[in-house]
Amino acid sequence: MTVKDLDLIQKIDLLKERENIICGSSNYVRKAYKLLFQAGFQVTQVYTDDCISDEELSYAVVKPLREIYGRLDKDGDAINVILAENNPRTSDDILLQLEEAGVRYVFTYYALYIAMSAAVCKGKVQNSDMLCMDEMNHAIGICDAVARWIKGIRWVEESRIPLLLYAMPKTGTQAMKASLLNKGLEHTYVHYLNLEYPLFKQYNQCFDERMPTMGNVVHNLEEIKENYLENLKKKKIKIITSVREPIARGYSEIFQSITNWGIYPIIKSAQGDFLEGTKNYLMKCWESTFEWFDYEIKSVLGIDVYEYPFDQEKGYSIIKKDNIEIFLYKLESSHKIGQALGEFLCLGEEFQFVKKHQSENEECKFVYKQLREKLDLPPEFLECVYKNEKMRHFYSDDERKSFMHNWLKR
Repeated sequence: MTVKDLDLIQKIDLLKERENIICGSSNYVRKAYKLLFQAGFQVTQVYTDDCISDEELSYAVVKPLREIYGRLDKDGDAINVILAENNPRTSDDILLQLEEAGVRYVFTYYALYIAMSAAVCKGKVQNSDMLCMDEMNHAIGICDAVARWIKGIRWVEESRIPLLLYAMPKTGTQAMKASLLNKGLEHTYVHYLNLEYPLFKQYNQCFDERMPTMGNVVHNLEEIKENYLENLKKKKIKIITSVREPIARGYSEIFQSITNWGIYPIIKSAQGDFLEGTKNYLMKCWESTFEWFDYEIKSVLGIDVYEYPFDQEKGYSIIKKDNIEIFLYKLESSHKIGQALGEFLCLGEEFQFVKKHQSENEECKFVYKQLREKLDLPPEFLECVYKNEKMRHFYSDDERKSFMHNWLKR
């Protein structure tokens, strides 16, 4: 069936035109109800098989999920159904039943969340709790990155484990981490080791403004910077790092923001327009994919990866300098680097990748699909991306042509 997520994101007043009901699992049902209730939208009934009392949801009547199907036979065209479910199988089952019942207006929880963020931006609804939540989630995300930095520092100073997974976010690091653990390979996993990286400036600003005492954490880290750089030079280490086509990586960052940290900072720049905010983000941040190697690998380790040849056909290269060995690969080539990575790690066999479920893509699949169909990236922008010298370092002419064709609006 057609889930109308983008329609709701662009016109939140759809929630005023029909009766609103929510169906799904308890945690997401509660989240959806809170968003609607605080913004002044009425919810009459909630359908879930989890234990939720009527008192928890104030004015909504709570019923078992199976009862929704009998009701929809009668007035399926007169209601909005908010699908608040994160289990893909359960979600698909519910959607099948809704389709058979002739329901025309179905929106997912994540569409509701984005629509509410956009409406708050535009001043259409008042929901200060939501703004605070988004800002706090963003701060927590930065905190998490700093925590990884501290862990990386301790690894350099104390650990004898010679393996570091050191790569930019959204380049398959979770799958690599799971695969290393599956092989029993101890390692440290970190995105950033450079205190000068812009992320840490965001951290300082974030906590200087909202939690001044927390900001001291990063300010104090400056004192140990020289120590960890010296320790890096003394240890014999192996590093795994990766690169990814920048537009796909940008989309992945956006949808991780939706599911983890909050979309408000992205759409705020476009006055609440989700399409325009996404477009702005993709066009503004694509270069960070290649800048990461300069900010991190070059600044921290003194290794400029662009000075070393990269085997575009094999999809990986091994860089050796002094005490450091780096296995650098393209995420798009991960299916064919197993043998080489196994040799790099001295396994005596091919390295097997564990498939990591892309939860944010699965949960937001309707928003993503409709966004891809609607969003128009300018051809001149795409041409700039794929003619970029650093892009050409990793990707062949055929690969870059394929990427450009993929993102051009058909």
